[in-house]
Amino acid sequence: MNVKLRTITLMMTGVLALTGCQTADLSKQTSQTINMPTVVVNVDSDGDGVPDEFDQCPNTKMESNVVVDDRGCHLIMGPDMSLKIEYSAFFAKGSSELLPKYQAELDKVSEIMNTHTTSTMRIEDR
Repeated sequence: MNVKLRTITLMMTGVLALTGCQTADLSKQTSQTINMPTVVVNVDSDGDGVPDEFDQCPNTKMESNVVVDDRGCHLIMGPDMSLKIEYSAFFAKGSSELLPKYQAELDKVSEIMNTHTTSTMRIEDR
């Protein structure tokens, strides 16, 4: 019993000594400002490709056969209107061969152009 009491006394003395070491001197503490990058998220809750902030037709769903304008509303084509399709594709470095992953989308663009006989295509190098 005497050994247990001595062991407990030594442990308690050690604990008390260590708690005295943990006292922090807050009088010398200074604050620091950290510049954190700001992340802006453009939410498009209806999935029409126009962020909610600019969407004037908030419940327009993006569908394969429906085109929306830059306001997020269904685009109704009149006889004097033209449709503009932008498509970006990339080539292998130093090559004029289109990468395979862009071929399917380019085929879709060509199908649309085949249905509109007056369509034209402009190719730009960026």
